[in-house]
Amino acid sequence: MKTLNCHDVLREIAKQMGSKVSKCEHYDPNVCSYEPDPSNIGKIITISGQPFRSKTAYNLEGQKIRLFANEDFIEIQTPFESNIDRISINNPDEADFLALAGMVSVADRKYSIFTKKAVFTPQHTLLTKDIHFKEFIQAVHPAIQESIHFSLGDLKVYLRCPSKDRVLTVTNGAVKFLGGLIRREREIDLRDLPSQFNPLLFLVRAWGITDDVEREERRQDVPRAALQAIVEAVNPYLPAINSYLNSFGEHPLSDSATALGALAEFAVETDLYLKETRNKSLEP
Repeated sequence: MKTLNCHDVLREIAKQMGSKVSKCEHYDPNVCSYEPDPSNIGKIITISGQPFRSKTAYNLEGQKIRLFANEDFIEIQTPFESNIDRISINNPDEADFLALAGMVSVADRKYSIFTKKAVFTPQHTLLTKDIHFKEFIQAVHPAIQESIHFSLGDLKVYLRCPSKDRVLTVTNGAVKFLGGLIRREREIDLRDLPSQFNPLLFLVRAWGITDDVEREERRQDVPRAALQAIVEAVNPYLPAINSYLNSFGEHPLSDSATALGALAEFAVETDLYLKETRNKSLEP
């Protein structure tokens, strides 16, 4: 049986999904290196690897899927609005010069994690401990030259010489993972939180939002007195919350723990916001 190259795989997927394949010239530093032609400013010289030469796009369960192919790689791209700072798994993102920040254990393997400043932000920590995030990494099971990338605008997966079935498995997994993030924001079961946090349950449901932008937008509509009351209610619990989240160790955070951590972040952010805006109002 003849092995299909990546362009053939792309055509097979497009045929199955009812989409069209078109030519492109997409230079991606994660799969090739290149430089401007000194004799022709409008031309690019490929140093190693290859640009993506074909592409297709289709919708899957309401999620946009874009596929790009060269001879060796297929890139799966799914637009996704997120507040998470750029992060890549298994290999750095060459476009953003990400640096090694740590490791994440998934099943019996460890994967390198790369971030902009070689450190985990609180959002990165929550993400890398999320069980659904780990399930997605396990479903992709990236090999040596493969990687997963999150940015503010999309989720990308680079697969080397994959079969059609593997591409479809990963795209289905991406849609399930991203869709789950939205559902989990709406449907959080808090019954497994320790009873010491029972006084905070109402606030967790109201403000346990992992999206920083949404929290900021909602904060602007709440009176200062109400914000101050939230800060005063949560602040005494911050040491206990940190201790509880750290107790998970290498294990992924539950959805309820993630929401509790998001509430703690909101309280800390709001405390700073209230102090900064108060100081500005006192300036002459």
